[in-house]
Amino acid sequence: MKVFADTGFFIAYYNHKDQFHHNAQQILKILKSQYQELEILLTDYVYDEALIALLKSHPKIGYKRAETFDRDVFIKRKVTFIFISESLFQSARTIFFRYNKDKIWSFTDCTSFALMKDYGLRDVLTFDSNFKEMGFRIVR
Repeated sequence: MKVFADTGFFIAYYNHKDQFHHNAQQILKILKSQYQELEILLTDYVYDEALIALLKSHPKIGYKRAETFDRDVFIKRKVTFIFISESLFQSARTIFFRYNKDKIWSFTDCTSFALMKDYGLRDVLTFDSNFKEMGFRIVR
């Protein structure tokens, strides 16, 4: 199973004080038990948002949270890291300006939507309803 992970999922998973921390841990535990070949994808934009949010999450241990997240991404390779290409960037711009007439979606979310459409992904690890509005299935 391939599933995209949004910023909020990583923040919840690595921040023990986050309101969705337990949910994130349980979701990942269940997915790992159900799928032998689970591939979690994230983008450079999601990495950027999650890294700074974890760093700012606590004055004393925020750095450690960010460091653990980074290590899991790049050293332990627990996820597949994808750079947003120029064509995905342009698709994200189109999504951003098409839908933000009556919404306030971040450009990062729009890059995620563009990537998910391009990769044919339907499932997303998130606590953000924007993905459901775009027709993706939130894994709970």
